Amino acid sequence: MTPAVIPGWSAEGEFIYLASNRTGSWEVWRVAVSGGRPLQVTTNGGYMSRESRDGKWLYFSKDGKDNICSEPAPYLVLDLSGVSFLDSAGVGALVGLFMNRRSIGKKLALAAVAQQGIAILQVSRLVRFLPLYASVDLAVQRFRT
Repeated sequence: MTPAVIPGWSAEGEFIYLASNRTGSWEVWRVAVSGGRPLQVTTNGGYMSRESRDGKWLYFSKDGKDNICSEPAPYLVLDLSGVSFLDSAGVGALVGLFMNRRSIGKKLALAAVAQQGIAILQVSRLVRFLPLYASVDLAVQRFRT
């Protein structure tokens, strides 16, 4: 049997999203709570996922490893250069990731955040907890010093 990990509910509670490597690489799958066959949602890698509150978007990490949860790296830089809009579900996912990493003594930084995302993080005062960097390279350089 292939492992399925990192389960999460859809916004309306009709589906469960999960990660599985049943195809040979980690992908996000969706299965109806009422039963049925799982539907593969991602095709080029997917692991931890969370649906937006309105159910229109699915946020997910791109890569997963068998041991991703067993020994997290001391520093994690999240490259948000491909994210043009940050809504409450995205903020919730970032806060959850931050809280998880802080609880195990690990650090998190955000890189290449769009102006709209920066504004949301400033208004919510999350910039006090989530360090922002213009690029991944700058964040990595800061962690190394």
